[in-house]
Amino acid sequence: MLIIDAHQDLAWNILTYGRDYTRSVKETRQLEAATTTPERNGDSIVGWPEYQQGRVAVVFSTLYATPARKNQIGDMVVYSDSESAHRLYRIRSMFIES
Repeated sequence: MLIIDAHQDLAWNILTYGRDYTRSVKETRQLEAATTTPERNGDSIVGWPEYQQGRVAVVFSTLYATPARKNQIGDMVVYSDSESAHRLYRIRSMFIES
């Protein structure tokens, strides 16, 4: 049996929190232990080794950008209007494809 993960905010977590999904969950949690990331975003729950162990065959990464008016956690990438949101989505989709 193969598993499909239909919702991951990979680009947002990489850009906002510097998460590296090639690492294991354990390693990511150790690196984040002395930071505010778990408090702001929760503990890391996925990484490449865990995807492999769970036989996750397909991962759909979402495209997310925070509206500037709702930015309460200090996101580094925000949008202020629909044009800048579309620009961010295009940039992030290219980032995910690479």
